[in-house]
Amino acid sequence: LYAQGRITGVTLGSASKITLAPQRGGIYLEADLVNPNVNMGLAWAVSCLDGSRNVSVGASRIKITGVPTISVRDLAIQRRENDLVIGTFGRGIYILDDYTPLRLTTAATLAAGATLFQPKDALLYVASTQYGGRGKAFQGEMLYGGDNPPYGAVFTYYLKDPLKSIKERRVDAEKAAEKAGQPITYPTAEQLRAEAEEEAPTIQLTVSDSSGTPIRVITGAAAKGFQRVAWDLRLPTHVLPRPVSALDELFDGGPVGPYAVPGRYSVTLAQRVGGGVSSLGLPMSFRVLADPGSPVTLADHAARGAFQGRLQEVRRSVAGAVELTTATGQKLEQIRRALDQTPAAPKALNDQVRALQQRLNLISRELSGDRALASRSEATPASISERVNGISGEQARTLGRATGTHEQQLAIASELYAVELIRLRQLVEVDVPALEREVEKAGAPYTAGRIPAR
Repeated sequence: LYAQGRITGVTLGSASKITLAPQRGGIYLEADLVNPNVNMGLAWAVSCLDGSRNVSVGASRIKITGVPTISVRDLAIQRRENDLVIGTFGRGIYILDDYTPLRLTTAATLAAGATLFQPKDALLYVASTQYGGRGKAFQGEMLYGGDNPPYGAVFTYYLKDPLKSIKERRVDAEKAAEKAGQPITYPTAEQLRAEAEEEAPTIQLTVSDSSGTPIRVITGAAAKGFQRVAWDLRLPTHVLPRPVSALDELFDGGPVGPYAVPGRYSVTLAQRVGGGVSSLGLPMSFRVLADPGSPVTLADHAARGAFQGRLQEVRRSVAGAVELTTATGQKLEQIRRALDQTPAAPKALNDQVRALQQRLNLISRELSGDRALASRSEATPASISERVNGISGEQARTLGRATGTHEQQLAIASELYAVELIRLRQLVEVDVPALEREVEKAGAPYTAGRIPAR
């Protein structure tokens, strides 16, 4: 049993800030943060939390949210993982994963603006899907299942104050003015525009490889207090992330990048405020470790990483070409309709746009497949996209090196794609712009992407 409920956050404060009436929905624990050599660096003790009387606390406190207001009968420390296990009376078991950052927290840590704690080494493996999907998949609520700790490298950081937007700072200033009995002025037009156009402040954690090259940027919570975010040990995907629905999350969660290879990495904490990024401390080093029980060797991991680098570059370019053919097809269809609405347009323009559409269809057929025949269950040759995406799909849940078939399919796809890319560039960069200029001269209605002459 892992947890009947998730611990959603931890707040640490000094005794001078402790209110005697405990808040509902949490438990308070005394913490010894003075002598790190005592026990595990923290001496945990449960304070009474029945909500009916005052409680006494030690020199400092930790509030763990996400735990119901209930009697706690037992505490246990899992020393290998540094987990705190909380046993309640009739409300299940709760686990605070790896409280090492709390052990390392001092008064200087709380006074600092931001602190990134030393991450633990992460174990690289492929997580199982024992029920055919994430978590308990389609088993329903009759099968109880708690959330596992996040997979990958877990980063813990502390923010003394939250990152606030311009509007949030203005609202805080207005509340302070109202409390002080001072007049509140309405924001100017420039201030309102700045609030509407501002990019929301975010926390960024940048993961770099052993050479210092950034390989992944992860967004973290910008709220006050202790925060955690996990890197799933994958490199960036070859396409822009799309909104993930609940159904997508149940099955695959959308496109993902390949697994990183074992080795030494580092992570840096930064904030993005007003569009500018500023560092919040020095990098922290950690390792990604190979599973010692796996038959996959370090040489296999290195070979997989090199192959995936080549594969991802081809997939990125092919995906861009497919999107470009779709957008160009829509543009040519608009031009064809616009010429139909322009009686004075030369007939040659009508013939030209239809010829370009035919050329684009041939390119699209090589990139994405013959949809006209495939939709009728006819056998069709494998397209370029099907070749590269098929390789990626087969390697998505394995850490082994690429097979000979994978190497062969990537070589074939790369050779075919080089030819189609030349044709696509000629059409998009030369032929379509020339057609658009003639369409504009003919006075045809506006079409997407065309710059008006005047």
